[in-house]
Amino acid sequence: MVDARYDDDSTPAVFSNAKNVTSRLYNSNLLEEKLKNEEITHLADNEDLKKKLEENLEASLSKQDSKSSEKRQGNKSDKDPFSLSKQELLGLLKSFPFNGNLQFRPKNTNVRSFFFFGNGASLSMFQLKDYFIGLTPEFTKETISSLYTQNAGKFGYIEFKTREIAEKIAGIVYGHQKKVLGSDKYKSPCLIVVSGAPMRICWAANSNMSACKYSNDELRKISAVVDKQLIKLSKADSDISQNLKSGPSVTVNSKVSKK
Repeated sequence: MVDARYDDDSTPAVFSNAKNVTSRLYNSNLLEEKLKNEEITHLADNEDLKKKLEENLEASLSKQDSKSSEKRQGNKSDKDPFSLSKQELLGLLKSFPFNGNLQFRPKNTNVRSFFFFGNGASLSMFQLKDYFIGLTPEFTKETISSLYTQNAGKFGYIEFKTREIAEKIAGIVYGHQKKVLGSDKYKSPCLIVVSGAPMRICWAANSNMSACKYSNDELRKISAVVDKQLIKLSKADSDISQNLKSGPSVTVNSKVSKK
């Protein structure tokens, strides 16, 4: 499971189960915040800081893997939250826009909300609000019209005051995702890091959720699906980055020449 927490020197450390998967994007997000404070504008130029943080992440991964292994051995009788039947998995996936994106704006201009997932029990609504308000100086508390979080299920919805604001949010987050991957498009939920927690966000047509809609058992299963989706998307991001480095432009040029 993905588990974000802080180490002894208050530096965000991250997760188990995603070695060399989320680290590139997560690393970049955290470094960008740090470099902003140091008035360094070009993240890609500071390879020393990148390397240092990645080493810290790898060390944290090893610790988390060890703790997770010990916990599993001590609770063999407990049901593994990842053990979902195919029917359960498909049912839960249909309930949420895990395949959403920020690349394409919803045709319905009334839509101004987003679905996010990956938030755990330690992440508060105030932290989420501060993150989105902090994306640009012009945003205020009134920028957000509603926010729903379900920490047990690790998901939530946020709605902004106007469609214009929502599009600006989408543009900022989507632009950063493309910059990190070095790709000109991205058709999956984008990665954001809120107070050290790696999360994903995409457009959502419906933001009216009820805290009583799901039972505790269903929320546990939704949480397991969220963890699986985070790892799946991170692996896909890693593949995109590797494919771009291997020279995808050759394939693109060959297609153009055929036309």
